Amino acid sequence: IFFAIITIIIYERRSTNLDNYLQNLRGVLFFFSMNIAFSAVFGSINIFSQERGVFIRERLSNTYRTTPYFIGRSLTYIPLELLLPVMLISISYFAVNLNPNPASFFLTIASCWLSMWMASAYGFFLSTAFADAEVALALVPILIVPLMLVGGYYAPTMPDFYRIFEY
Repeated sequence: IFFAIITIIIYERRSTNLDNYLQNLRGVLFFFSMNIAFSAVFGSINIFSQERGVFIRERLSNTYRTTPYFIGRSLTYIPLELLLPVMLISISYFAVNLNPNPASFFLTIASCWLSMWMASAYGFFLSTAFADAEVALALVPILIVPLMLVGGYYAPTMPDFYRIFEY
């Protein structure tokens, strides 16, 4: 709710200038995706690093395999992962004068869900790659910011040698 209010405060101004309107539109969509992605990646790193010792101990004692753990963990967090982007977008979408078409609204929610699940998987990968949660948390900005730069938010066209990192 806090970030929805911040989004409204920053982006609710209406502009008659097309360039300003498009810049605000890009800004709010970028804010939606980055807010959701960073919260998902930090959340998944913190959660698995707390469960890591128990998971390794039970895996070594053959209590269960990795696949049931991962599926159970993913299913457990689906309601929370679905609810947070919906809350952010539902509160701020119409207040910042985005397209009032219901299809556009639900497409925005769907794209934020995909961004959130990608970031959650990325955080899960980092938390399994590094035993220390502080190291994984420190690497998040170092690894995500370059991906943001080549993802098309800042530069719509990229040199060919950056295409490998684009998605």
